[in-house]
Amino acid sequence: MAIAQLSTQILRPIPAACGSFRSTSPSPPTAIFRTRKEAIPTKQKLKWALKLSLVEQSSPPKPTIDVEGLISFLNEDLPHLFDDQGIDRTAYDEQVKFRDPITKHDTISGYLFNISLLKVLFRPLFQLHWVKQTGPYEITTRWTMVMKFMILPWKPELVFTGTSVMGINPNNGKFNSHLDFWDSIKNNDYFSLEGLLDVFRQLRIYKTPDLETPEYQILKRTANYEVRKYAPFIVVETNGDKLSGSTGFNDVAGYIFGKNSATEKIPMTTPVFTQTLDPEMSDVSIQIVLPMDKDLGSLPVPSQETVKLRKVEGGIAAALKFSGKPTEEIVHEKEKELRSSLMRDGLKPKKGCMLARYNDPGRTWSFTMLPFICFVNMYSRKGIRYSNNTMTRAKYARPVGRRSFVYRRGPKVRVNQSAPKVQGAKMTRQRIHENQYGAQYALLNNTSSVSFITYPRLGGPEPNRSRAYIKLNRLRYKGTVNIECADPDVGMDPNRGGLSGVFTLAIVVDRKPHVGPTGSLPTFDDLFGCNLYSNGSLDITPQMKQRYYIRHVHKRVVSYEKDSIMMNISCSMGLSSPKYVCWSSFKDLDVDSCSGSYSNLAKNALLVYYCWVSNMPSKASSFVSFDLDYLG
Repeated sequence: MAIAQLSTQILRPIPAACGSFRSTSPSPPTAIFRTRKEAIPTKQKLKWALKLSLVEQSSPPKPTIDVEGLISFLNEDLPHLFDDQGIDRTAYDEQVKFRDPITKHDTISGYLFNISLLKVLFRPLFQLHWVKQTGPYEITTRWTMVMKFMILPWKPELVFTGTSVMGINPNNGKFNSHLDFWDSIKNNDYFSLEGLLDVFRQLRIYKTPDLETPEYQILKRTANYEVRKYAPFIVVETNGDKLSGSTGFNDVAGYIFGKNSATEKIPMTTPVFTQTLDPEMSDVSIQIVLPMDKDLGSLPVPSQETVKLRKVEGGIAAALKFSGKPTEEIVHEKEKELRSSLMRDGLKPKKGCMLARYNDPGRTWSFTMLPFICFVNMYSRKGIRYSNNTMTRAKYARPVGRRSFVYRRGPKVRVNQSAPKVQGAKMTRQRIHENQYGAQYALLNNTSSVSFITYPRLGGPEPNRSRAYIKLNRLRYKGTVNIECADPDVGMDPNRGGLSGVFTLAIVVDRKPHVGPTGSLPTFDDLFGCNLYSNGSLDITPQMKQRYYIRHVHKRVVSYEKDSIMMNISCSMGLSSPKYVCWSSFKDLDVDSCSGSYSNLAKNALLVYYCWVSNMPSKASSFVSFDLDYLG
């Protein structure tokens, strides 16, 4: 794959692109009335003047739809397109028209079915970049969607970027159309064979090592390249001979295998980079990426003088993927192909090139397809300039501001400016452990309980935090649930039909944590309505969806002939990814209140709900250990 560094200036939309489509006449329209006026009797002059005056003073009626409110709604609603919360169907007409290059639906039921099907087959990650008004009854969004096809053994990753044009019904203010335009194809009309081929091309077999890699997000994917935004990362590097060569690899690999001042072995990552910054490609370095939880201050010094550590600031780059053995001739050919595609699209790549290899640089097996990436001139993250030439109406993408992306250095919330800080401390990757057990978690039949994951406090011994916010990376839990009959006499009844019921553990995200007037957390019934006695899927009640959404549900149906059963439960869920980052922030009003308790949280608390439903007297006692990985 080849990646080119792009200009940091973003173009604003060209006003002419949004102009009227009416044909214009070279002669002024007043000439027509002047000709007619000469043939009209004098008594009718006043009538014509009156008619012209009314035409000049009249103006088209202004729309009464609250478009700004709909834009705010889409900013909140669309990120839940493929999660457990889902979109709010009440905002759409029953006869909503949906079209993309390979799919069409004309009802809200078909529209929601399409979303559910994608969720099951592909596990999509949806990223919303921006939402803006593009007409009196029209809103346009720009997005990125990354999907894994779970049915195929190699689980290929499909990437789509583009825009969606949402039409508004002027009669009721609901969305009555949704048209998708992909950046990777020219023909976006249904049914597009070009779109179908674009899907099949992404299903090819690629084999990549399951190792840590630098974090990035895909801003745009065309037919020939991807535009990516990389987060900073650290490399160990030395001099090489050429882009496709392996000279120096043993030296940088020796550093992670223990040839350093602390004889420390560092986990392997991917890919291996070879980079040159001059047009002649003469000055080449070879690099290995170090784990993301490392920083320059904590890494040991290399034992060899020719090996050094360096922090890559990240930036925006264009990438072209290819496979096979990357000879020097092929690398130069791919680099020229990438530059040519960028310049054809009006982009200006800078000097230099970087090749990323996802295997040992000294060998490539013929029976596998390993992707390679050629980065051309990475640079600081200041934006990207590109045009949306796939839209049939020749509109241009507006600037994508920093807050439009999911990737952020800090939470998108206002924090207390006078909150205490830990001077000189850096944010580090840490883990906080918590056990939840006891009388509160011993549930009788048809009862529930709620708790929350305790976050770290500011300062003090680890696990701690150094800011008024933390990045939530991953939540793991593991435990046991012991279910037994509450009445020992019931166990002697041969006609009772055995021990049966449903145990549920749900992880819910509270966007705006605050304790209610009663001083307690919302109950299971408050959040899910009357679903306590239902074995169906959990769903947040409509009045609570603005504040809460479901992150994970673990449901176990129990049917056992004996009087007791003990079952194991466990799960590991990612709270952040290279395409989506989840931040939690704290109030930290004074030094004494800088704890990780629920009352001090300002954004994104993790609630845990336990529920046991059974038709017989019984008790479910749980012991669950939680581990929260975070950056704080």
